[in-house]
Amino acid sequence: MILSRFTGTPQFEWINEIIPVLENKLGLTNIDKQVIAFDENIDLRGRDNIKPLFDAITNQRVLKITYKDFKSTEPYDIIIHPYYLKQYNNRWFAFGLNESVQNKTWNLAIDRIQNIEETEKKYQKCDIDWLNYFYDIVGVTRPDDKEPEEIKLKFTSNQAPYILTKPLHPTQKVYFEGNELIVRISVIPNYELETLILSYAEDVEVISPEGFREKIKKRINAGAKNYT
Repeated sequence: MILSRFTGTPQFEWINEIIPVLENKLGLTNIDKQVIAFDENIDLRGRDNIKPLFDAITNQRVLKITYKDFKSTEPYDIIIHPYYLKQYNNRWFAFGLNESVQNKTWNLAIDRIQNIEETEKKYQKCDIDWLNYFYDIVGVTRPDDKEPEEIKLKFTSNQAPYILTKPLHPTQKVYFEGNELIVRISVIPNYELETLILSYAEDVEVISPEGFREKIKKRINAGAKNYT
C-alpha cells in the first residue's frame, strides 16, 4: 500500500513492476493461480552471494573470493575490493579492484564464486562513475583503451517495429530507407554486442564500420558451416 502511493511519480517508474511481483510472490491477491511471469534464470547459481557482496560494497570491506571461471580446471583465490553489482542477461556480475593486478574494473560472475570471506585489509575506494562506465557498451564487458564507435545497422521491415519499441542502446538514432530501418548507435564494440546482433540473424546487416562488419560476417560464415 505504501509503495502504491509512488506510482506515476517521476523516478519511481520501477514501482509499477515491483508491486505485482510482491503481490504475486507473497500471495497478497485473491487469485488462486499465477497470472504474471518475469524473465528470470531459475537455474542461476550464486544467488546467496549477492547479499554478502552488497554488504561488502556498502560497508567498504575487502574480500577473499574463491573463484572458478569456465577456463580454469581448479578454483583460485582473489583479493578484491568490491565496488559495483550489475545484472545483465539474467546473470549477476560483481566489479571491483583485483588487488594482485591493481585492476579496478575486474569482473566476476557471481555464479562462479565458490566462497566469500571478509579480510582485515584496508579498503581502497574507487572514483569510477559506473553509470558512465557502462553507458558506452552493451552488456558488462568494456574493452580496455577503446573509444565508442558509430555502428550502422540495417534491419528488415519485419524486425523494424521491434527495434523501434525496444532500442538497442540509449544512443540509438533511426530513419527509414524504403521499408528498411537504418539504426545508428555509438558504442564500444564487444562480445555482447556481437551476440546481440547475431540474435537477429537474417533480419539485420552491419553496414559499418568495416572491421566490425567483417567480424560479424566471419562469425555468421563459421556458424553456417554447422548446417552444410
